Amino acid sequence: MHQRCTPDQIQSNIADLAAVRQLQGVPWQVTHERRAAEIGSLARMRSVILIGPMGAGKTTVGRALARSLGYDFIDADQELEQRCGVEIPFIFEKEGESGFRQRETELLRELVSLEDSIIATGGGVVTTEENRDLLRTGPYVIYLLASVDQQYKRTRNSTHRPLLQTADPRSRLTDLFCQRDPLYRQCSDLIVASAMRSTRELVDDLSRHLQRRLGAQITHTVKS
Repeated sequence: MHQRCTPDQIQSNIADLAAVRQLQGVPWQVTHERRAAEIGSLARMRSVILIGPMGAGKTTVGRALARSLGYDFIDADQELEQRCGVEIPFIFEKEGESGFRQRETELLRELVSLEDSIIATGGGVVTTEENRDLLRTGPYVIYLLASVDQQYKRTRNSTHRPLLQTADPRSRLTDLFCQRDPLYRQCSDLIVASAMRSTRELVDDLSRHLQRRLGAQITHTVKS
């Protein structure tokens, strides 16, 4: 059984962003870049994968970032639904979470080898050990961090998220954040607080960052 994290622990995780930002002197919410020193140039890492909790904005940011860079955009959950011909809640109903995770892993094996792509993943992609290994071995991984309050605000009216179909979805989000936040951090090259500024500002910052780190060519600035 997973241990529920306390409000102090959650606040501590969020506070890490401000503390590291001050130490590094960076103007936006970045905490670390895990593999830069050991890899050197990241120019060969052409795909970018966005991870993070439900409601962090992975699809919105990913689509805008792909448009900015002239990359393809893939929403992993939508891609899985198209391949299966059914929506994710139906997969959960018929196969359970374990069946869904198996299908998710099979898809991720393909996605990590793509080039010139921005890929938004589902919130639980890091719960599978093989998925974490795949994320560590090639793509540039960005963790979009959002507080539980932000997640709840963005997901409270959703009926498309099986894990939130409970009597107390906010408590469920708290539990999931406690369980998954350390896993997101283990897999990420870059951690960004997604709610600290507008989508346009975030995408512009990420575009410039990726241009420096990966040699990505910016085609235009996001307008909205």
